Amino acid sequence: MLSRKFLNTRKNDLAQAHFNPAAPYKLSEKRGVHDSSERACQSPTEHPIPVEVPEKLLSFFTDAYRSVHEYFLHKLENPQEGTLEIAGERYILVRASSLSLEFFDLVRELYKDEGDEEAVRVAHRMLFDLAHAIGKSDARKFHNKMELIDPVQRLSAGPLHFAYTGWGLVRIHPDSNLSSDKDFYLSYDHLCSFESDAWLRRGKKASFPVCIMNAGYSSGWCEESFGLPLVAVEIKCKAKGDEICSFIMGHPEKIEGYLNQHAPWVYTESGRASKFAIPEFFQYKRLEADLKKTEYELKRHRDHLEELVRERTAELEQVNKRLEHEIAERKRAELALQRSEERYRVLVEESFDGVFIQKGPKIIFANRRLHEMLGYDYGELIGRDHWVVYHPDYQEITRKRAQARMQGKGMTSKYEVLLMRKDGTSFPGEVNAKAIVLGGKPGVQVWVKDLTEQKEAEKQKKLLEEHLRMAQKMEAVGTLAGGIAHDFNNLLTAVQGNVSLMLMEIDPDHPFYQPLKIIEKQVKSGAKLTKQLLGYARKEKYEVAPLNLNELVSDVLEAFGRARKDLELQCNFQPDLMSIEADQGQIEQVLWNLLTNAADAMPDGGKVIVNTKNVTHEDMQGRLYNPTPGSYVLLEVIDTGLGMDSETMGRIFEPFFTTKELGRGTGLGLASVYGIVKAHGGFIDVESKVGIGSTFRVYLPASQKTRSHTKAPTQSIFKGKGTVLIVDDEAMVLDITARMVSKLGYEAIPVDNGKKAERTFKENKGKIDLVILDMIMPGMNGRQVYERIKKIDPDVRVLFASGYAKKSQPEDIFQQKGNSFIQKPFTLKDLSKKIQEILAPA
Repeated sequence: MLSRKFLNTRKNDLAQAHFNPAAPYKLSEKRGVHDSSERACQSPTEHPIPVEVPEKLLSFFTDAYRSVHEYFLHKLENPQEGTLEIAGERYILVRASSLSLEFFDLVRELYKDEGDEEAVRVAHRMLFDLAHAIGKSDARKFHNKMELIDPVQRLSAGPLHFAYTGWGLVRIHPDSNLSSDKDFYLSYDHLCSFESDAWLRRGKKASFPVCIMNAGYSSGWCEESFGLPLVAVEIKCKAKGDEICSFIMGHPEKIEGYLNQHAPWVYTESGRASKFAIPEFFQYKRLEADLKKTEYELKRHRDHLEELVRERTAELEQVNKRLEHEIAERKRAELALQRSEERYRVLVEESFDGVFIQKGPKIIFANRRLHEMLGYDYGELIGRDHWVVYHPDYQEITRKRAQARMQGKGMTSKYEVLLMRKDGTSFPGEVNAKAIVLGGKPGVQVWVKDLTEQKEAEKQKKLLEEHLRMAQKMEAVGTLAGGIAHDFNNLLTAVQGNVSLMLMEIDPDHPFYQPLKIIEKQVKSGAKLTKQLLGYARKEKYEVAPLNLNELVSDVLEAFGRARKDLELQCNFQPDLMSIEADQGQIEQVLWNLLTNAADAMPDGGKVIVNTKNVTHEDMQGRLYNPTPGSYVLLEVIDTGLGMDSETMGRIFEPFFTTKELGRGTGLGLASVYGIVKAHGGFIDVESKVGIGSTFRVYLPASQKTRSHTKAPTQSIFKGKGTVLIVDDEAMVLDITARMVSKLGYEAIPVDNGKKAERTFKENKGKIDLVILDMIMPGMNGRQVYERIKKIDPDVRVLFASGYAKKSQPEDIFQQKGNSFIQKPFTLKDLSKKIQEILAPA
């Protein structure tokens, strides 16, 4: 596996890893097929790497080859279970022809009513998108496994993986440009492609390039490596009769230019257009293409209407001339004029856009749609000055442009304006104005388009994009926070366990007794910190019960007011506030963190207002989220503090982000607020202005349930006898748990993985009274171990343990008879009580 230290030492080499077109190839001297026994006894350096690359990249591919070669050595075939594993990953073998020639035959049969061209298009899109997604997934896996950071290093594993999995043998051309921007360009061949080979083996010749999955997979791998969208196009294909399968890869906005520059024959073959496909793998790109097509059609119809107007004008002039000389043809001319006017009226009056014609400053024609758009009765615009159509801010510029057009000067024809309705309201619009001739005199024809819906759609699209970006960022950081909390809880378990054992052995007057109690207290503080992290990561809603938010807020404000007498606190409660189903401690934590945040924003004192209110999803429109329809309870915290700029507001919910000086904050307060609110199915947003203050709004789903009260039970240490199997992959947790179990009088059998646990349980069947089982372990997790040992003994009793909270675990196994759950870190008392509950006779 390539280490980060190795990457740092190769920094200068990587900086110069772009291809030099003049650099020669470093070709492998021989290629061959090696069986597993030969590969097992020889290192990868004894074989040439299965890829052809320019000299500058040879060292990078050689380094990657060591790891890829080692990965594919670990192959395990198990037909009895129907599995094939390589280095712990499950693989499947698929016939090459079934994903190429036979797949196209099947799709052609399914789409035979729609024609062969549509069938090929559908099959092409399906294969490319599938392979593109697989390529991205495989790349991400190998990048993490090989600890690769630099894009060129990441790419290097792709062709090697290609060779080992039978997709094809790659040769990279030296004229490629591997840059991390839109100028990315990759030219390469597949010396042996599984897709073209499938056609050739069947003696079939294709009319189109067939190596579609190869193009999709390689573009997916490179896209994941360089972090930008990429698409690959096959420009030569053996299945078509070419001497080799060749590809060009680039950014979607650049690919057609690369094809023009590097493969002009793609566009012209024997004087006619060649069939090739540039895959569309982003939905929004397809939507943009459809929109452009629609706009083109609309423009074509508009141009056609303009041409009709010109034709009508010309016809009228011809009719007037003929009337002067050919009075006998008057009826024919009148009929032609009538038909022309009818055609013009139908086309213009039924247009989706407004249309008017001005002669000088006056409107001499306006269609019905323009009257409706501006709120006038039909015919009311005729004879008015044309600038009445526009908002006052745009009247002067439209007057000057109209005069310039009628004087024959070249002006911008299409531009956006604010249009004015009769009632004085305005709305965004677009005008397309062109000069025309009316009876030998200059005029202007203007098309008017209402952009209100388009602007609103753009606004909503921007909101959705921002929502998606925020959700993706918070989800990624939340996963990291949850993992940190889980590992930290394991550390705290070892500390808490040792402290519990020592406290059990010494008297309260011992000099070490108080220091140990202090350590135990700090462990609880650490557990509270991990609770915040798990709250942010949305791993838990601890003890959920119906709550009256007014009562909770009142109690917290009373305590907070005693601590911060420099602040003025004001609360406004809705008397008939609906209940919420929530964990009281977590909601108290949310309110405390919001109040503390407000207090920190007012170092010289100020005012904090807390409001509660019943709302619905309709009151939450226009936010960065899309709430489920229903009733919600609003908790609003307003301060008159320093406020925040937009950059700070964009990061306040990130873990470990804080604007406070060193030592005054962990950056987990608002992060845990965000996680807790999300875990409860709620939403949170913030508004703030620098120097004015901030407003936080928390929306929680309302409930019809009422609150019930229970009394917390007392706790003491329970001892017993029996044999306990302890399963945990963390050595320190395994050791301290075994010692705690022994201290409680039980015989402890510790094992550090699931396979050992299964084997030990089978060897001691009937002797083991209880299994303490960690939920999160590599290889075989807690649930899998439980299912294995339950087959051995259906009456097995299991105490599940985890650094994650209970609600984030599969609840079904905890509810089965003889099972329970304990949260890390736990004390000796906690452990003794859980064991006693499970083993105590019914």
